[in-house]
Amino acid sequence: MSLRVGDDLISLVKYTEDFLMLSRSWLRDPEIKSLTQTADFSDEQQLKFFSGLVCRSDYLIYGVLYNGQKIGAAGLKNISNESAEYWGYIGVKEMWGKKLGQQIVDSVLQVAEKRGIQTVNLKVSIENIRAFKLYSRLGFQVTNSSDGLHFMEIKVGVRQNV
Repeated sequence: MSLRVGDDLISLVKYTEDFLMLSRSWLRDPEIKSLTQTADFSDEQQLKFFSGLVCRSDYLIYGVLYNGQKIGAAGLKNISNESAEYWGYIGVKEMWGKKLGQQIVDSVLQVAEKRGIQTVNLKVSIENIRAFKLYSRLGFQVTNSSDGLHFMEIKVGVRQNV
């Protein structure tokens, strides 16, 4: 799945061991860890998670490429027949603020639509103001807020003009 933005290309690709190793460092960065609400994990726990992905039908994970550079990961989890939870992050901080998040979310929502998923929800830290503004602009609606998180959802295929 690829989206072109001007001359730039965002692609969702297979999540390989290269992405796994990059994710290890990205998700251990204190700022990214806080913004993504990532719990502590060991190298062994991460490898066990990665090796178990092939057996899971409730979890989709993609590496994110920007013009061929590995910059993050995104996907869907808690997948059921009608709903799923979006998650994603840009691990390369130099890519923050470049409006890439919209293309990543759009790509994952296209995956959800192709799978027949009707509702996509997400959790975002109240501190993650950039992400909250992005999700709101894309049409996600707040359904609840508690424990430092906004819970949001969108009906797949229903988008505001951005």
